[in-house]
Amino acid sequence: MKKIFFDIHDTGKFFLWVLAAPQILLLFAELLLVLVAPLFNTTAEEFLNMPFIAITLTMMAQIAFLIVLFLYNKKFNLKKAAKINLKIGSRNTILAVLIGSIGFFSIAPLTIWFDKFLVSIGYNVSSIGFEITNVGMLVLAILLLALVPAFVEELIFRGVVFQGLKKYGKWLAILACSGLFVLVHGSLQQVIYPFIISIVLCLFVFKTNSVVSACVVHFVSNALSLLTGYFGFALTLPIWASILLAAAGVGVMLLLTKFGKNTEKPRAAEEIIEEIEKPMPAYNNNSFVFKIALVLAALLFILNIVAGFMPQP
Repeated sequence: MKKIFFDIHDTGKFFLWVLAAPQILLLFAELLLVLVAPLFNTTAEEFLNMPFIAITLTMMAQIAFLIVLFLYNKKFNLKKAAKINLKIGSRNTILAVLIGSIGFFSIAPLTIWFDKFLVSIGYNVSSIGFEITNVGMLVLAILLLALVPAFVEELIFRGVVFQGLKKYGKWLAILACSGLFVLVHGSLQQVIYPFIISIVLCLFVFKTNSVVSACVVHFVSNALSLLTGYFGFALTLPIWASILLAAAGVGVMLLLTKFGKNTEKPRAAEEIIEEIEKPMPAYNNNSFVFKIALVLAALLFILNIVAGFMPQP
């Protein structure tokens, strides 16, 4: 029988695979490029300049996450355990679009200033792995870099990690989930916005009981980032205005989450009794694997930061 909940042991194993799978897949892809390149009388570096290869490597983490989710779906009822309630309703949809839009436009100016600060101290600020030169590439980017990450990352973090940690308290789960969300991005650039928006997303999922509501927020935010970049929309403000706008935006987003509507329908007594009578695995309180995953995430984050300060070839 598939489990309908995540405990701390499940969450630790899942997060450990989330950390390891992208590294394994990326190593395999790089090795494959080195082996295949001579067959085409070229080099691995030249292969990397091809749009298809660049896009694939950019999506490597998402591909790895999908593999992990697919494998775990055999053991867990992800729909119930991860709160995948598809029918979120018009109210939650509108709230999600508003939260995603406000989150992006209110915090983006502050992140621009933060990027400038990182450049000033010698950190290598990065961008997406390929250039968006036309509308077709823009649509492809929105599908691959906005829609897919919104779906996959929300299932992992607000669906598995957050749900698996809720037993330890609402705010502990929110802060832990947000911290892990930052660590898995592996970049100083991805500290401010991911941490803030993760707190908002956790609260929204907690209120709506649906990870799909967070998927919509995430998608809107990612899509706006790509659209403003493509059309060259300037989001620069004075530093004091950026801080005030970010603070106001966070306040508004937190307020909007309170209006979320619970998507879970009341269950019939017969269904509850049937579920109680079924033999279910006990909650595993062993947090050893989770601690190992946490240490590994911190180490990878530190290594990525160190790499970010190294001179680029």
